[in-house]
Amino acid sequence: VDITVLQDLLAYVSSEHGYLRELPRRQPQTLDSIQHVQLDQLQPETLVHSIIKIKNITILTESVYSYRGKKQRKVILTVEQVRDQHYALVLWGAGAAWCPQLQRKRDHIWEFTCLFVQHNSISGELELHTTPWSSCECLFDDDKRAIDFKEKFPKIEKSLVKMTNLPTHLQEKCSGLIQVKAHVLELKFTIASAQYRQLVFDADTSLECILASLPLITYTGCAKCGSELQTDDNKIYKQCFSCLPLNKVKMFYRIHFWDLEEGYSRGHCT
Repeated sequence: VDITVLQDLLAYVSSEHGYLRELPRRQPQTLDSIQHVQLDQLQPETLVHSIIKIKNITILTESVYSYRGKKQRKVILTVEQVRDQHYALVLWGAGAAWCPQLQRKRDHIWEFTCLFVQHNSISGELELHTTPWSSCECLFDDDKRAIDFKEKFPKIEKSLVKMTNLPTHLQEKCSGLIQVKAHVLELKFTIASAQYRQLVFDADTSLECILASLPLITYTGCAKCGSELQTDDNKIYKQCFSCLPLNKVKMFYRIHFWDLEEGYSRGHCT
């Protein structure tokens, strides 16, 4: 950018928006001084490098911007360094072209460089954004960076997990997500049918019976909200008006109950 243009811009901002001069000055960064950081230690308005694991890739069809004269969709990665502590990484411009290789090797550990940290304008959460200087590299298992990543973070993950048995957990009346290791005795599906009120599957149920029952225990619904969709006379699924313009459909299981067995204890799970 021409220096005269910058001087004119500075003069305009100084005269029309003098309060901006009161903002604290940022510590300048160079590409050589950027450091690797942990996601829980991010600071806004800084450039960082980070070694992370990709949990999910989302392409926003409704969020489109212009890049090199073409419309491009916004790509958001859900990343983590500690299990279930998720952060967003937005791929802009040339970074969106990384999507196919990221998808193929999503279970690997990745290093991203020259990411810009800023607050999300809606949620206020800190998130990462690619810059024109950003790059990504898939780390091999024998790479020292990958080894250090695996050695460091599982120790933190274990401290976040509380081990308990099923009866104790049910008595505590907690809410949230849990992982249960148990033996499933039977599955019960509640259905609206004149012949059956409840379908029960256990170890003695034949595969033929399960396959014949699939139309009763599954339904096709809106891929976003899960509402069951009816079909018209041409067997075409009607739209879910509350989720438009999204019109994708997905197969769902109807509400079912599990009878669980953990040692000599039995439990009930929905």
